[in-house]
Amino acid sequence: MRLQLSKITLSRPLRRLLWWCLLVLVLVPILLICIDTGSSLFGYSTVVGYGKSMEPVLSSGDAIWVKYMDPTEVKVGDIVTLQLPGKDPVTHRVIKVQSLSNGSYLLETKGDANQLSERWEIEDGEKVAVAAIRAPFIGYLLDFLSNIVIRVILIGAVAVLAILWIRRQRTSS
Repeated sequence: MRLQLSKITLSRPLRRLLWWCLLVLVLVPILLICIDTGSSLFGYSTVVGYGKSMEPVLSSGDAIWVKYMDPTEVKVGDIVTLQLPGKDPVTHRVIKVQSLSNGSYLLETKGDANQLSERWEIEDGEKVAVAAIRAPFIGYLLDFLSNIVIRVILIGAVAVLAILWIRRQRTSS
């Protein structure tokens, strides 16, 4: 016995279009998750920018891939992400790098749209997250996809699509 949900029949081109739309809606987020998690294999981490302090260079919701570097490699003009314990990360441009007598480094940073700067002492051996790649607005999607429930739903959708594709192949042959 076969369950029929509706008597609506769609033309073959429309069915094909809907199939591809569904496939794209499921596979693009899966691809983004793979890029996000896979980038760590190459030494990168993803940071999502929120706020307006770096506009127009960086906007709220941009995804920023950062590479962790030694403070000796950081140059004036680099965009870095730094974080104090218990605080949100700050992504600003380096305006001064200074070596201190105790072996640590002083980084002075400032948001492009800000009037004031901030100073960060980087201890010897600590790494600094330097921006390497920017993807506009992708950060909103990456934040959404970081939810475990969303990831489980996507995996389920891929499984359903695979089952439907297998059934379709069997009935067409």
